[in-house]
Amino acid sequence: THQPAWLLVDLAADGSAVPRWWREVGRAALEHVQLFTRTPQGEWVASGEAGAALPFRARAVEHRHFVFPVRVQPGATTSVLLRVQSARPSAINLTLWEEAALDRSANTTIALFCLYFGLAGGMLVYVTLLNVVVRDRGYLLYSGLVACTALGFAAHSGLGAQFAWGDAPWWNTRGMFTGYGTAAAFSVALTRHFLQTRERLPRIDKVLR
Repeated sequence: THQPAWLLVDLAADGSAVPRWWREVGRAALEHVQLFTRTPQGEWVASGEAGAALPFRARAVEHRHFVFPVRVQPGATTSVLLRVQSARPSAINLTLWEEAALDRSANTTIALFCLYFGLAGGMLVYVTLLNVVVRDRGYLLYSGLVACTALGFAAHSGLGAQFAWGDAPWWNTRGMFTGYGTAAAFSVALTRHFLQTRERLPRIDKVLR
């Protein structure tokens, strides 16, 4: 097992600050994430645990990343401790949000991602139909490239966990590598087919294979 990383952040709030905030941990591939808040009495209060290795329903907030409520003390400093454990090295992006700002950001992000996946889906259908009509294997390879890239991006962005396979943590932790890795294989196969390296560049074709 990999040792967890601990991050301590002190939040200084003026007297007019709203008490309720939201801490976003912006890496969908982190396997275990938990937040602790220190009370004015000096006690540490733990949030529920979330992470890519857990089902989506374990999260306190339905979000593609890991979001935890944080209650700050107006006119004082509140200490927040974050525990992160993951099987591989990863950056940890932290953002502190007001509730309305978090909702606006999430809605805008989902709208942009819906546009991307809509275009990818339309392209996938179009290219697949071209393969049926033209009978060119290159179109089929390109369909695989588009589909696998979309799969990797869905896992990487956290949208796959939120909307597709939320109760299947295996895909949360491995979907990105499965999708991107398979997309790379389709990309090489498409290059071999398009450039006809088997007939024209046999030495390079051996490397590509």
